[in-house]
Amino acid sequence: MTGVSSYSTTASENVQSNTGINWDEGMSPAAVNNSARQNMADIRAQWNDASWFAYGTGSKNTVIPVYVSGTSFKVVGVDVTAYWHIGRRVKAVGSGTGTIYGTITNSAFSSDTTLTVSWDSGSLSNEALAIYASTIQATGGPIPPTAIGGNSIAWTPTDASGAGLSLTVSTAKYVRFGNLICAWAQIQFPATADATQIQIGGLPVTSLSGVTTMGSFPVHGLSTDFGLVVANSTSFKVWTSAGGARANANYSGATFYFMVWYPVA
Repeated sequence: MTGVSSYSTTASENVQSNTGINWDEGMSPAAVNNSARQNMADIRAQWNDASWFAYGTGSKNTVIPVYVSGTSFKVVGVDVTAYWHIGRRVKAVGSGTGTIYGTITNSAFSSDTTLTVSWDSGSLSNEALAIYASTIQATGGPIPPTAIGGNSIAWTPTDASGAGLSLTVSTAKYVRFGNLICAWAQIQFPATADATQIQIGGLPVTSLSGVTTMGSFPVHGLSTDFGLVVANSTSFKVWTSAGGARANANYSGATFYFMVWYPVA
């Protein structure tokens, strides 16, 4: 094994940790440049595939993963369950296996560490394997779950029906996942007899042109109502289960809860 994964966490063990490197005491001056260049090459090669690392035992990669079955492999003679934990992503490479990716579903130690993996596709072949772990652990990682969509952001629902209703907003927030918005809110309608169709405005991002998106709006006894985000707008209209327009008057004094997903440009 060569490269960064062959390096030891004990400095004195790195005298000749890799082909092309020789940091021995009293080494020839002519070997300094070659060793330094090889160190640089190893570091660059690791960063070219920075998401994956051949962990080994955590100090040099002297223990090669051993095939157990199409869905499992083991690291012989050492307990590395803390690193190879459930939920961690794995990459396996072999001449028959190809390059496959999966997620650890079981990690157990009894003289050897045995890992069971649910592969996205494919399976392990009984052959020499190179196994890599994701550099992002499943728990306790540097990226909190909220960073996937960012922290929720406040927005302000408004009456877009034209009735001029004053809505009382208890909560209204949204997150963005790439080109998809998830917005939710709890609002209180005023007492009204207005027959105009409900239309809530103020959505945080303009919806995609040409796409109408359905949302679910459970509100007291009107839980079968649904909403449609108007294409190329920041509003949605509420409809009855029969497809008729739901009037503002039907929600007079009622609390209105909803969550809506819709695509944006």
